[in-house]
Amino acid sequence: MCICSVVSTNPDGPDQPEATYGRADLSNASSAICRRCLAGIEQARERHERLCKRRRDTARKIRLCEVSDGDPVKLTYERKLLTDTIKMGAYDVETQLVDMLGGAFRRNESEGRAVVRDIFQASGDLTLSRSQIHIHLDQLSAPRYTEAMMSLCNQINAMDMALPETSFHLRFHVKPRPDSGQN
Repeated sequence: MCICSVVSTNPDGPDQPEATYGRADLSNASSAICRRCLAGIEQARERHERLCKRRRDTARKIRLCEVSDGDPVKLTYERKLLTDTIKMGAYDVETQLVDMLGGAFRRNESEGRAVVRDIFQASGDLTLSRSQIHIHLDQLSAPRYTEAMMSLCNQINAMDMALPETSFHLRFHVKPRPDSGQN
């Protein structure tokens, strides 16, 4: 190994100070180079001790009110206002859909929101024909939930809703159950 590579080793680079000292010692480098390597080892140990002390002194948990204003944890007033507005709008839409289930679903008060949530999570297919987008939803786990979803689809289709800023109208359908093949 060339002594030049030992001397030019960057202390902030990937080499550890102990490894640099070991290479210098094995290559029979001058005592000045070895002293520089030992000084690098001492600096690394001091830095390690400072960082360990700083870590020990850092609180494990802090209250949210103690977070500085520059911290990304806090939302700005405008962002919070926008987020709350979106949440309120979504809640209003969900409430309207639950109210639309009223006639077709007996347990609307206790299970209405759960049924609407299941409908939102239902899988399905999209097809496009002329000026309509057809959404074909898979049936839900319970037949009464599927009946409620069919009623909701019929009510929404009666409104003849168009997709905003387009000429496409939305049509909702529920897929029929596949035949089991058993007689």
